[in-house]
Amino acid sequence: MFKAEPLVPYAKDYSTCIKEAKERIGNAPIKKTLEDISAYEVIYIMSPIYWGTYAPELETAIKDLDFSGKTIRVITTHEGSGLGSVVSDVKRLCKGANVLDDALAIRGSDVYSSKSKIENWI
Repeated sequence: MFKAEPLVPYAKDYSTCIKEAKERIGNAPIKKTLEDISAYEVIYIMSPIYWGTYAPELETAIKDLDFSGKTIRVITTHEGSGLGSVVSDVKRLCKGANVLDDALAIRGSDVYSSKSKIENWI
């Protein structure tokens, strides 16, 4: 598992957090980089939805990786936007991958009661 951890943590307050996410689009430094995914056939991309798509740090983490022949499944948390455009955005970013359309969106307030929903999806 790799966590695209922001170099600067987000605020705990939701309103401030989403404002910070908007400011980081296109420039979201992360603490550690992921350089090689060659050992994996199936990759699960998990992210909160900010401004209709994945967290900016996710793009920083995966934009330069070789996804040729990989299968990608997407799971997100949100507070009302569902999947937004995350699936099409992952398809655009992960060239050469088979990004499955069966993505799963879980409302943030339901995360702690979603274990069986996630197990069934996997």
